[in-house]
Formats: sequence, C-alpha cells, structure tokens
Amino acid sequence: MVKYPLVDAAVVEKGRSLVEFLRSTDLRVEAAILEINDDRELRLIIATPLVHEYGRLPIYDKLQTLVLGQPANLRELVDAVDLRSPSEGIITILDQARGSGRLPLNRWIEGEMHNGFWLEGLYIYFFDPKTFIRPTNP
Repeated sequence: MVKYPLVDAAVVEKGRSLVEFLRSTDLRVEAAILEINDDRELRLIIATPLVHEYGRLPIYDKLQTLVLGQPANLRELVDAVDLRSPSEGIITILDQARGSGRLPLNRWIEGEMHNGFWLEGLYIYFFDPKTFIRPTNP
C-alpha cells in the first residue's frame, strides 16, 4: 500500500484520471473507491468481474500493461490499486449500505451512517456493481 500523510485534492484527481481511463478500457470497471485507513494507507479499489473470472494477478498484469504507455499522472497510483470482484469485500458492504438508495459520490465520506452501516475514509468515484452475486437464504 502507498502511504500518504494527507490525501489532498491532487491525489483525488489523479485517482479520478486513472478511474476514467480504466473505465474506457475493456476492464469492465463496476466500482472505483479511494480508501484511506487509520494508518493513512491509501488504496484505490477497482471492482471488475474479470477478477472473479480470471483471478487477480492476470487482471493486475493487464491493468499494468494498459497503463504502461500512459502519462505519468495515470501511472502514479497503480501501486495503490487493489483489484476486487464486485462480489467481495468492501463492495458487498457498500452495496448493503446503499440499500435501495444512493451512495454519495465524488466527495470524502468521513464518518457517516448509511442504511445502518458506518462508512469512513472513503471517496467513491463510481459505484454500479452489475455482477454482484447476492447470497441466498437456505
């Protein structure tokens, strides 16, 4: 993970540029979230069904290949990317927090309750998981 003492607007904009670029490719991005934890470690979570279909490493290799020839501002946050399936981790939590409403996009979420879930240290660029597999009750 990449450590930042403070997350400023420039980092958010670099993340936005990378997310917009990745959404223009065939990676099938369904969610993009900038997350910062208590240790000030930054992760750019990118959810794509390709992770479920092919695994993290091949898709991370593909992401690096796509970004390799791009301008430096797009390459800068690649080490902070955390690839996820739309059916795992924070994506499932955010889907539950969204409920039938909408999550706040394009602003920092610093300690807010959404549908009974406490969200903190998140900046949601895009959230539209289409291939989320919801658990069924037995």
